[in-house]
This record gives sequence, structure tokens and C-alpha cells, in this order.
Amino acid sequence: NQQLTGTISGNGRTVAALSINTAGLTTTISTALTVTGTTTWGSGITGTLILSADLTTGSFSAAGTSTRSISFGANYIVMTTSGLAMSSVDNFTWTGTGGFKGNMTTSTQSFNFGATSGGSATNAPNMLIYTGANTASLTTSSHFKTLDCTGSTSQVNASSGVAVQAINVYDSVVLASGGTYPWLQLDMKATTNTINGNGRTLATFTIASGSTTTLLSALTINSTYTQVTGTTLALGSFTLTSTAGTFTYTGGTLTMGTGTISCITFTFNGPTFTLNSGTITCSSTFNMTTGSFTLDTGGTLIAIPTFNHTAGTVTFLKSTAFATTGTYTFSSGTLVVSGVTLSVGIFSSNSGVARTLTFGTGFINLTHSTAGTIVLEMGDCTLVSPTGTGGFTSNMSVQRGFRYGYNLGGAVATAVNLSLTTGAGEALITSASWFKTLDCTSS
Repeated sequence: NQQLTGTISGNGRTVAALSINTAGLTTTISTALTVTGTTTWGSGITGTLILSADLTTGSFSAAGTSTRSISFGANYIVMTTSGLAMSSVDNFTWTGTGGFKGNMTTSTQSFNFGATSGGSATNAPNMLIYTGANTASLTTSSHFKTLDCTGSTSQVNASSGVAVQAINVYDSVVLASGGTYPWLQLDMKATTNTINGNGRTLATFTIASGSTTTLLSALTINSTYTQVTGTTLALGSFTLTSTAGTFTYTGGTLTMGTGTISCITFTFNGPTFTLNSGTITCSSTFNMTTGSFTLDTGGTLIAIPTFNHTAGTVTFLKSTAFATTGTYTFSSGTLVVSGVTLSVGIFSSNSGVARTLTFGTGFINLTHSTAGTIVLEMGDCTLVSPTGTGGFTSNMSVQRGFRYGYNLGGAVATAVNLSLTTGAGEALITSASWFKTLDCTSS
């Protein structure tokens, strides 16, 4: 190929290797061609590759940072044995709707696009892992527009050593229902992104500042996820499940729709969030550390075993029942239950710092089912400020204990109402406790 333009008409035939290594050369693959070995596209040269048909090759290698472009049209470079080697893609561009494909039928392959330099939203190509069951390794920090694994049963990325950092994605990810992805970590970077998880498990994903990522089906992650300022996660009607680590909210927008966040631990680090639709379910702990969290009438919190309220304001606008044997620990801030009932196993608050209980006409219902449990544990009521006509209530179906202000802080100003309702269980009220009204009428 010594001319400035060249055409290869493969006619579906096979060659051992292909090297395109002339500066300024425009090469057109006019009909389908198969290369059993490596297709090498220059080393520090300029040039254009035009695909009018698929190029199937063992591997595709394009080194250097010179000006290069591929016109894919609707066609693909299909790799069958050793994958894609384009670690530096400075000055690379492409056009069309096609891209790169990994046929994982024969062997494990690695795919590297821009992991060293030059990868960006403007030149990240489409990458399809489209058939076969061998492992596909996406090199850490590679860049892809679309990552689509439809049709394969491959494991994408084999171990944590392969994917220490995120793979950069600028449009969409589709996981195959038969594939496995436990070490695949994604950084979703386009203004709008989608993840079609098909119920599979990723390591984790992040959303770049100014970006929105929308789930198109259920997705599981096996590591920590953090929602940060300037980002949007939209669940639609789907469930995002975290099987390990913590789901942390520090800002940004959570568009719940009718979807669900299912996690072990949910940590709210502010500033403000209203759960007005959808569901949050925690199998272990909800940590409230700062800011303002509101459960609106359209949202749901399901049976949380442990609620740690260390600071900030938590407002319940609908009646909610947490785990019967769980604990709400209130260390600082404001708790609002105006006009509703919050049911918890144990309510504990002994920090001695400023705490506001805004009852309005609402109640905190104490429900622990084990006889003899101290269900109201507030021996230190220093700096507690209760307001409203509501208070604490408990059904005396079993023996339960109540402690309020007996140790420190008990006074008229800090005293709360306690109502003991239906049941014949013994009420164990600690000596020197303080209550504004103690109502045993219904017990």
C-alpha cells in the first residue's frame, strides 16, 4: 500500500495478518474480511480506515497519537482472540453507528481504549461483548460510549486487580441476563446515561457531576454507592440493590419514581431529601448524620432494625412502623412526628445534648415484643425540648419498662406524655422518672 487510497475487497476470505502502516493512507474495507492474527493500524502515522463491511480479526492494534479516524458506518471491527489495543487515542476520531465487538467464543480477551491518554466523550467508541462465554477484560480507565453485553454469557473483568478504577462510559450500559459482572466498575459520564442491569450484579458505579443516570431494569451492586451533589439517579420502577457496603446520600437528586433502594446500611449526610415516592429498605441501619430528611406521604421506609439519628432533622409525614425489636437512637437534632405515629421497638436518647421532639398530635409507639424490655430509655433528658399534645404510647400486651429523666434533666419543661393502652402487661416505670401526663385509661 504505497498509494494514498487503497481498497481491500475481502469477499469473505481469510488472511493471516494485516498491517496498514503508510502515512496519510485512506484504506477502505469494501467487503467482509477475516484476519486470523493481528490487524495493525499504523504506529505514529496519520490515516483513515473506512468500513463498508465488517472486519473480523484476532486482535486490533493501533498505537501512537497521530491524527487518525475510522468511518464505521453501521459496521464493526470484530475481535476473536486477543482483543483491542488502543491505549493512547489522542487525535483519534470516528463516525457511524458501528464500533468494536468482542466475540468471546474462543478465548479470553482484553479491550483497551484510551486507558493511557486521549479517551473522552467525543471519541469513545461503542463496545459490544456480543457472544461467547470467555472472560472479557476491560482495561482500567478505558473509555466507551456504549457498553453492550447482550448475547454473551461472559464474565466481564475477572478480579479486583483488573478493575481497580472505573471504566468510563458516555451513554449506556446493557448487561446480559446470562453474564457475570462482579468486578465491573463504571463511571457514567455523559449528560444522560442509562444502565440496563437485567437483574445482574456490578461491583459499583458512579455518576459524574452534571450527569443523570437512569435505570432501565433492576440492578445489584456488591459494593458501596454514594450519591453526590450535582448528580441525578433515576430509578423509574426498578430496584437498586446493594448487597455490601453502604448506600450514602450526600447530595444531588434521587428520583425514586416507584422504584426501591434495597441496602444493608443507608447513610444520610444531607443536605436535604424528601422521600415522596418509592421505597427505601435497610436490612441493618439507617444513619442520619446531618441535614433534613423527610418521609412524605407517598414514600415508604420498610422495617428498619436500627435508626441512628445523630444530628439534623427527621420528619415523618405518614405513620411508619420500624422493626418490632429494633431501636431508634436519638442523639441530637429534631424529630418531627406531628399528626402521625412512628412505631419502634425501643426509643433511646441519653446524649445530654440539645434534642427537640415535635409531637404535635402524633405519637411514638413503643412495640418491642420481648417481655421486660426497657422500651423508653431516656434516663438523661438534659436539653430535651418536647412540644405538642402527643407523646409516647405503648400497648401493654407484654411487660415493658419506661425510663425518662430519672438520672439527669428530669423537669416540668422536659417531661413528656406517656399513654399505656390495651393489655394487662406490667409497666415497669423507673423511680424518679418524669412525665407530663401518665395515661393508663385503656390498659
